[in-house]
Amino acid sequence: MSCIPCAADLVSMQLVTKNTFIEFPVSVGQLESVASPEVGLRPYTTPAWMQTDLAASVRAAVSGDERNLKIVSDLKLVDLPSEESFTLDKFVAMQEKHVKEQTDIMAAKNLEVEEAVRNLVQLVCDYDLRKTDTVVSPEAVGQVYAHYAQLTYKAVLVCTRQSLLGLKRRVGSRPAAGIVQVERPFFDVRVELEVPAVAMSPGLDDIQQAINRCSRAVLACSKHLPLWSSDPSTSGAEEGASLYEIVTRDREVVRVVLLLAGAVEGSKRQVQEYLSTFLKYEYLWLDNMADAYSTFMSKEPTLDDFETELKAYCSVKDEIERIPDCNQISVLKLETKPLKLRLAEICEQWKRDRKSTRLNSSHQ
Repeated sequence: MSCIPCAADLVSMQLVTKNTFIEFPVSVGQLESVASPEVGLRPYTTPAWMQTDLAASVRAAVSGDERNLKIVSDLKLVDLPSEESFTLDKFVAMQEKHVKEQTDIMAAKNLEVEEAVRNLVQLVCDYDLRKTDTVVSPEAVGQVYAHYAQLTYKAVLVCTRQSLLGLKRRVGSRPAAGIVQVERPFFDVRVELEVPAVAMSPGLDDIQQAINRCSRAVLACSKHLPLWSSDPSTSGAEEGASLYEIVTRDREVVRVVLLLAGAVEGSKRQVQEYLSTFLKYEYLWLDNMADAYSTFMSKEPTLDDFETELKAYCSVKDEIERIPDCNQISVLKLETKPLKLRLAEICEQWKRDRKSTRLNSSHQ
C-alpha cells in the first residue's frame, strides 16, 4: 500500500500547516510508484474535520482507478496457447484479431482513468469548505494529474513488456535433450520436395517475418493511446502524441524486440541438418530415367540383376515409409508426410521403369 498526496495541497487548508497533507491510500499492485520527488509519498492521514462523504468518494474514485490500472497492466497483447500449434497464416490472423481486441480495451481504460482523475480533482475542488476560504492550488492539481498519467503510462509499459516477453518465451523455447517436451511446437510447417532440393513450407524467413509482424503489432497498440492533455482543466489528448514514443524508448522493450528479430536464428542449423538427411534420396528426383536406363543396359544385365534392382527400389520405398510423419525442432513441427508421399510416388515410377525394361529385355 502506498499513498498519493491529493488533498491537503489540493485543497490548501489553513487549519493545517503547509506541509500537512490530507491523503488517501492508493494500492498500485505490481506497478512501481512513479510519483515525482517533489510530491513525495507520506503516511495516510485524514484530519478529523474532513467530511466522511468526501473521504468515501475519494476512496471510491481511487479504488476504481486502481482496478483499471491493474486491468491494463495484466492485459496480454498476444494469444499464445501452450497446447496448440498453428499454421503461419492462422497464427498471423489470430494475433491480429487478438491485438485489436486488447487495444480497444486498453484505449477505453486509458480514457476512463483520465476522465476519472479529472472528476476526482473536480470533486475535491468543488467541495464546500466551511472552515477556510483558501482556493485550490493549481500546482497540486497538476501534481495529482501528472501522477496518475505516469501510473497509466507505467501500466501500459508493463503490459507491453510482459506481452513481448511471453512471445519470446513461446517462440524461442528449446526442447532439452532427454527431457519430455511439455509445450507443443508452435508452428506447423510442411517438408516438401521443391526440385532440386527438399525445403520447408513456409520457410524460416517467412516464420521470422510473421514473428516480427506480431511484435510490431504489440508495439503499435500504444499508438492508439494518446498522451493525456498537459492541461488538466481540458479534456482530450495532446494532438498527435501517443504512448508509442514512451514505450519504444524503453530499454527492456527494445532489448526484447531485438531478440525476437532473431527468434528462429538458433533453429537454422538444426533445420538444415535435418533437411540434409533426405539428400541420400536425391538421385530419385535428380537422375534422368532414360540415362539411367542406358547405363544399366550397357552392363548387359541378367534377370537376376533386374530383380536386384527392383528389390532395391522396394527397399528404398519401405525405408521412406518408416520416416516419422513429423519431427519437432525447437518450436517447429515439421510434417514430412507430403515429402514421403512424393518420394514414394517417384520410387514407384522407377520400379515401373525397371519392370518395363525387364519385359522388353525378356522379349528380345
